Amino acid sequence: MPTQNIAVVGGGSWGTSLALLLADNGHKVNLWVYEQELVSEILKKGENTLYLPGVKLHPAIRPTCSMQEAMKSSALMVFVVPSHVARKILLQSLPHLPAELSIVCASKGIENDTLMLMSQVMKDVLPPSYHQRVAVLSGPSFAKEVCQRQPTAVVLAAQDPALATKAPRLKKTDGLIDWSRSAVEIKNHVRAMEPWPKTYTFWHRQQGPPMRLIFGPVAVKDHAGGGAPGTVLEATGNRLLIAAGSGAVAPKSIQPVGKRLMSIDEFLRGHHVQPGDRFGPEI
Repeated sequence: MPTQNIAVVGGGSWGTSLALLLADNGHKVNLWVYEQELVSEILKKGENTLYLPGVKLHPAIRPTCSMQEAMKSSALMVFVVPSHVARKILLQSLPHLPAELSIVCASKGIENDTLMLMSQVMKDVLPPSYHQRVAVLSGPSFAKEVCQRQPTAVVLAAQDPALATKAPRLKKTDGLIDWSRSAVEIKNHVRAMEPWPKTYTFWHRQQGPPMRLIFGPVAVKDHAGGGAPGTVLEATGNRLLIAAGSGAVAPKSIQPVGKRLMSIDEFLRGHHVQPGDRFGPEI
């Protein structure tokens, strides 16, 4: 997806986490915040101390309490305000909406008085020319987990398929494990790549060419050092411990390419993995 100017309307924890995710993916984000004091605080400290304390924000996020400034040159609006003020804020935004704007509704809940869903409120307020360019982001999620890049079960739905498929498609190569990342990041990566394309790495054996291995779920383990990222620290019984950028991971199952999924005990009995062996890219 090419770089875009995006307006995120709503500076709560969910809106701020989505703004951070968009900025981390290379987009320029105008974050509309209701409180002028909070805008000043974000500019001063580089974080949303009121709703998302402790999370440093990307410098490409520009907070503002001006709807006109937030919408200027934006190709996409992500609408993330509380449901009880959604209609009011949406009405305020109408004079400033670019003609070709696409909209993602990420607000949760229903309108108190009408019991309308947020998508219904959008249709009720927006001019008909925008109706086909509205998508809805919905599903279980927590702002802090999104900031930590943990996988969620959210779904984006839209009447226009082009709006719902702006994210790049996963490639098989996206499953390659980067052992320089932390153990927690590797665990999240493994979870995110299920059921496809799955995570994989290459075992650089002491004898023979590198062997491609598909990893099942992994557990995070404490590790005080002693091996470069991707180095086998322990390989005995039903335990295979591999150093990460920080910490270590213990895979629960492994599948050699072309063979069935094996438990760690079964894999180690059939393959002579030794401490000091290395996992990493093929080359």
